[in-house]
Amino acid sequence: MPLVYVFAASKMEAQPVLVLATLNNASGQASGTTEIDYGGHRFAVIITGMGTRNAEAKADAALGLAGSSGDGGPPLGGKPDAVLVIGLCGGLTQSLREQQIVAYTECLSTGPNKAPPLQCSPSLTDGIVKRLQQQGITVDRVIGITSRRIATTKAERLA
Repeated sequence: MPLVYVFAASKMEAQPVLVLATLNNASGQASGTTEIDYGGHRFAVIITGMGTRNAEAKADAALGLAGSSGDGGPPLGGKPDAVLVIGLCGGLTQSLREQQIVAYTECLSTGPNKAPPLQCSPSLTDGIVKRLQQQGITVDRVIGITSRRIATTKAERLA
């Protein structure tokens, strides 16, 4: 059964996936993690907490990349077949309205090394978009931008 890790900063941001837990068997695992069997897949929903440090630490621990810190423990059932990051995004353009659902096709970095765009899995993105659209949910495809810090001012967002 394929294993999908779903990372979200808060329980509220993870709610669209956690709702599956009420439809099927779910079990609490490590602190902040819920494991769900649904639709022939296993989902490990991992609540990271806010900020890049928390997200990085939880992802490293879940993916088995962290040292032997007491917080992370071993990966949940091995390496995942796919990783999803869900949540609220800082809208950097007025063309995105509040509560708009988007799926990334690729992700750009604001880091100093100017890494090439990270391509998202077309089959996974297409599958998610199709599933949401079948439920009457509008989803737009966008290019994401990742940064080590949050752009809080208008000037930072424009940059």
